[in-house]
Amino acid sequence: MSNNSSCLNPSTVSTIGLPIIYSLMFVPSMFGNFLTLWIFTRYITKKTSTHIYLIHLAISNVLVSSGMPFQITYYANANHWLYNSTRCLVAINASNILTHSSMGMSVLIFCWIAISRYATLVRHIEKTPNATQPSYQKIVFGQILKSFRHPKIAKWLCACLWIVVLSPNVYLSFITPGEISHHLCYNEDVELGRERNQTGALFESICYFVLIVIVLLFYYFFIKHIKDIQANSCIGKKYLIHGTVKRNISVIIVLLVTCFAPYHFMKFILYGLRANCTLRSTLVETKNILLCLAEFRSCSDPVVYLCLDEVFKQKTHRFLSKSTDDISHTTQVKKRNTLQISTLHVVTAKQNEMSLTNETNI
Repeated sequence: MSNNSSCLNPSTVSTIGLPIIYSLMFVPSMFGNFLTLWIFTRYITKKTSTHIYLIHLAISNVLVSSGMPFQITYYANANHWLYNSTRCLVAINASNILTHSSMGMSVLIFCWIAISRYATLVRHIEKTPNATQPSYQKIVFGQILKSFRHPKIAKWLCACLWIVVLSPNVYLSFITPGEISHHLCYNEDVELGRERNQTGALFESICYFVLIVIVLLFYYFFIKHIKDIQANSCIGKKYLIHGTVKRNISVIIVLLVTCFAPYHFMKFILYGLRANCTLRSTLVETKNILLCLAEFRSCSDPVVYLCLDEVFKQKTHRFLSKSTDDISHTTQVKKRNTLQISTLHVVTAKQNEMSLTNETNI
C-alpha cells in the first residue's frame, strides 16, 4: 500500500473473503442457469412471454457469473497491480460491463414479469362470465398489458432492454479517464468513480427504485381487485389463478428488496456522505459486500424459476427424473454386464479344467 496515494485500504474481507465467496458462487450459478437455458430451449417448445423473460433473465445471470472470475482476480490482486497495467484495466472493465449490465437487465425483467403476471390476471377477468371492469382498466390494462403477454413483443422488448443497459455501461467503461493520480489498481477513481460515473450510478439506483414502485403499484391493483371480488362474491376454485399471481408478484418483490435494495441504498450513502479516509474505506468495502449479495441472486434464481412458471417446474422435474432413471439404468446394465463377464469367466475356467482332466485321463 505504500505506493498508493488513495486513502482506500482493503482489509482481508476484500482481499480474501470476497474472492472465496465469488469462487463458491461461480459454479452453482453457471450450472444452474445453463441447466435452465437447456430446459427452456430443449424441452419447452411453445414458449409464452413469461418463458421469454425467464430465458433472458437466465442469460443475464450467466453474464453475471462470467464476470465473477474477473472480480475474483481484481479483489485478490488489485492492491498489488498498477492501475495502467493491462490486467487491471481488463478486470475492471470486464467486471463492470458484465455485472452492472446484467443486474440492470435483471431488475427490468423482474418488473416486466410482474406486469405480465398481472396481465394474465386481467385476461382471466375478461374471460370470466359477468365480469365487470372500470373503463380505465379496459383501456389501460385490457389493451396495453396484452402486449406484455405476446411472445413476439416480449422478444423485441428484451432485445431493446439489452441495448439500453449495455450502451451506457460500455461507454462509461471505455471513456478516457484522464490523468490518474493513483498508482495502484484499487483506488477511489475505480471504486467510487469520477463525476460522470457517479452520476450514472445514481441514475441507475433511481431507476431501480422507480421500478420497485411500479411493481408495488401492480401489486396494489391486484390486492384491490381481490377485495372487490370478495366484497361481491365468494372465491371458488375457478379463482385459484389469483393465488398464483399473488405468489409470483410476492416472490419478485422479496427478491428485488432483499438482494438489490441494500446495494442501491449504500450508493446514495457513499456518494452523499463526506467521510474521512477510514470511514470511506469501510463504506467502499460495505458497498462491495452488498454488490456480492446482489450477485448471489444469480445462484438462487434457478430455484425462483420453479415458483414463477409451472411448465418449467414440470419440465425440470421430468428432466431430473429421466436423468436419474438413466443413471439407474446405466448402473444396472453395468452390473448385469459385470455379472455376465464373471459368469463367463467361471464357465470358461470350468471348461478348461474339464479339458485338462480329460487329457490327463487319456
